[in-house]
Amino acid sequence: MQVLDSKLIKQRVPQIFSTSYQRNISRAYKPIQSTHLQATMPVDFKETQRQSVVPSQSLHAVSYLPSRPTPPIAVLCFHHGLAENIARYHSAFTHFAEKGIAVYSQDALGHGRSTGDRAYIKQFDLLLQDFTSLCIWAREDIAAKYPEFNNNNGNTNNNMPPFFLGGHSLGGLVAALTAVNLEQKKEDDTITTATTFQGLLLSSAALDVEWTPILRVQAMFGGFFSSLFPTARIVPAVRPEDMSDDAASVEAYKTDPLNTIGPLPARTANETLRAFKSLQSRAAQLKIPIYAHHGDCDKCTSRAAVQRFVEMAGSEDKMFKTVDGGYHELMIGPRSGDVLDGMVEWMVLRSGGGGGGGGGGSRL
Repeated sequence: MQVLDSKLIKQRVPQIFSTSYQRNISRAYKPIQSTHLQATMPVDFKETQRQSVVPSQSLHAVSYLPSRPTPPIAVLCFHHGLAENIARYHSAFTHFAEKGIAVYSQDALGHGRSTGDRAYIKQFDLLLQDFTSLCIWAREDIAAKYPEFNNNNGNTNNNMPPFFLGGHSLGGLVAALTAVNLEQKKEDDTITTATTFQGLLLSSAALDVEWTPILRVQAMFGGFFSSLFPTARIVPAVRPEDMSDDAASVEAYKTDPLNTIGPLPARTANETLRAFKSLQSRAAQLKIPIYAHHGDCDKCTSRAAVQRFVEMAGSEDKMFKTVDGGYHELMIGPRSGDVLDGMVEWMVLRSGGGGGGGGGGSRL
């Protein structure tokens, strides 16, 4: 495993937003000031409503593509964190697309502009199913928009650009579990929409907690409260002040009408703890390349837990980066440029110059 210090890492706003919300976005999420990888290209931004696996529920989804005629060199399917929304990543996703990396993402059920009870996770598996559905949609959309990825037989499987899974905070847990699930399916020849995933990117991921005696006692009663009072908001959430050392970013998070501020539902917490245990027991099954970064001042998620996961993973190509002085939100804020460029470089190096994602990854 490679452990690197941060010193070695060197527009459209969605039209559905109200005027006041557009001002919030413009003020809080300014364009990324990149220190290198200066070449940029126009970005094609689209949004759509998709059907959740939960009947009668819809998901607000977005795509950021390099504008034609340039095809993407890679595709990133990204999941946001708990109680937030994808609009917060507008600058980050635009930055990726400007570098030639297409991005597909969506507000999870109960988040942002998607339907559902706010920040309520009835079953963690529903998040995984919705995210897998997003990945399938991304593949189909890329195939439809870029016919050059089709061969003479109309088969796109071997000609598509490489796909990557990624997520921030709780989204990292969703992406990691999705990657493990896909590892189990990669030998299944009944899968007709095969997409090779060339890597997993974890940003300040929430993969486990530091199990103090008090937390273990609380977890013992978690299932009880989750069953009797699933929607009761009795679980303390992280403090917005702990997410960033940038006051403007903290204020933007607190005043964002699409975020959920305050205590979380009992079921959400219990399902998350169960997902932690599931991932830890299956880490060795993960074979695709892993990239993880974490700030050494992150008080919201456990950096040690992510490092343990990377060490336990069965991948031969894995990298863990500690960002000196970094708080939880490394992809958002005035210091995000180097972090985002590091993610871009890592994906580009594993994309073979774009197209033909090729062997070794997990298949969908």
